[in-house]
Formats: sequence, structure tokens, C-alpha cells
Amino acid sequence: MKMGVKKMVSESYEFSAASAGTGASRPRLTAYRVWLSDLKERQIEKAEGQTDFISVGEKQVSRVNIIASVVDKYLAENYGSLTLDDGSAQLRLKAFGDFLSRIKDIESGDIILTIARIREYNNEIYMFPEIVKKVTAKHALLRRLELILENGRRDPGERGAGRAWQGAQGTEHGARSEEQNWEFNPKTGERIQKGPQGNSQGKNGSADAQVQAQQENSFLPSAELKERVKLQIAKLDEGEGVELALIEQKIGGNSKEAIAEIIEELLGEGEAYEPRPGKVKLI
Repeated sequence: MKMGVKKMVSESYEFSAASAGTGASRPRLTAYRVWLSDLKERQIEKAEGQTDFISVGEKQVSRVNIIASVVDKYLAENYGSLTLDDGSAQLRLKAFGDFLSRIKDIESGDIILTIARIREYNNEIYMFPEIVKKVTAKHALLRRLELILENGRRDPGERGAGRAWQGAQGTEHGARSEEQNWEFNPKTGERIQKGPQGNSQGKNGSADAQVQAQQENSFLPSAELKERVKLQIAKLDEGEGVELALIEQKIGGNSKEAIAEIIEELLGEGEAYEPRPGKVKLI
């Protein structure tokens, strides 16, 4: 039975301690979604009585949840590695001894999801896998969009952390000037306003806050709106494409003309097609 994208995405968020099979006597550290470049460009920090970690923003990252392409594989009798690439950097996933079984069936060209621990040896930061499973290009696209929306874009060689929507062209100077007052809900694709103490106002927020959110969305940079449209198409598509009206409804705030222009751009660039009139589907 084919696994739905929503189910797969949900699984990528929540892995229980039992899933890793390492016992429940010790609390399971959070496996954070991060760019590989956020790991590669930083140093392991050590604190007495704590697991080694890498600081990414306000997060102390010891375990990661990564979706990436396998660009190289090495396998020996007692050691193996996969070189992973998520579009921001390349980092190795290493396995030893009995743990080789976790990567032996993975080949170059596969796209995988891995829950892994961050380790360092001989000045190289690498990942040790707890879970490795093959996923599809659609899952990789969803993850990339989630990371861009949550943490900002990362391009190969870029070192600036947390700069939302600054790609290689560097022309998106109209990015959100009050980003700290907003956050993105990756499960719904909605942009929601934080309350006075930083708490999000969801469906129970005031009507004024909803109107304000729509006004804010109407000024989204075109690059961000494009990524938002792609994310909604990927999340809503159940196999036969997504109706334009549903995309407009889910995003909200932006003019129908702006969303239609983005979709026309996706069609023209070959990133999407129309399986039926009035519906759009990502390649």
C-alpha cells in the first residue's frame, strides 16, 4: 500500500524512543531538522554532564532528522559511509560493525531520511545513523521547503545563518521586516502571528489578528510566495493534482492574480504540469 505524503511527513517529525531500539532508560533527545551546512560550518561543543552538541540558533543539536540525496557510498567489512547532499552541503553518515546493516541496502542516487547522532573524529563532523529509510523526491522537496520557511535558504558555500530568503541572486531585500512577530506552521502551511509573549495565535485568535496576517501575506516577496505555493501543492496533492482555488484558499491574503502568476511560472519552468484543466501537479 502506497504511503501518503502527509503520513510520511508526520513520521519524519515524530520518532519514538522505541523506534531506535536503544532502550527507554534514558530520555530521547530531540532530532532536529537542520541544513547539513548548519552542521558542517560549526564546531562540536562539549559540556560536563551533557551530550556533545552543535549550536544552531537557539537549539543544542545532538540528534538530527535529515532528508538528503546519497552521492557516494563506501562499504568495507567493518565500516561503511554514505555521503549525503541536501543542496546546502555534503556530510558523511558513518556506520561501524553490526550497524552496517542500516546502510548496506542504500545506494548512490537514493534519497533517504535518517535520524542520526552528531559525532566528530579527526576534525570531521559526521553522523551516526539510528534510522535510515528510503524516501521519494516529493519528500525531499517538502523537507527543503520546510527548512527554507523555518530556517532560511542555504545555498552551497553560503555561511550566513538565519537570513531568510536570501538566495544566490541576493535581490530579495523586501523580505519580512518584522519576521520575529510571525512564524510558519509546517503542518498546515499557514503563516500565523505570535501573541504579546511570543505565543502563536491560531484559529482562536482575534479577527483583527487574522486580517493583519492577510495584510502581511499580501506583501510576501515573490520567491517566498513561490515556495509557499509549491509547498501547498505538494501537501494537498493526493495523486490527481490540486485545484487552483484550494491553493488560494490555503495560502490566503495574496491576490488570486499573484498566485496564478506563480503557477504559470511553475508550468513554464517545467516544475509543474496540469494533469486536468484547473488542476496543477508538481513534476
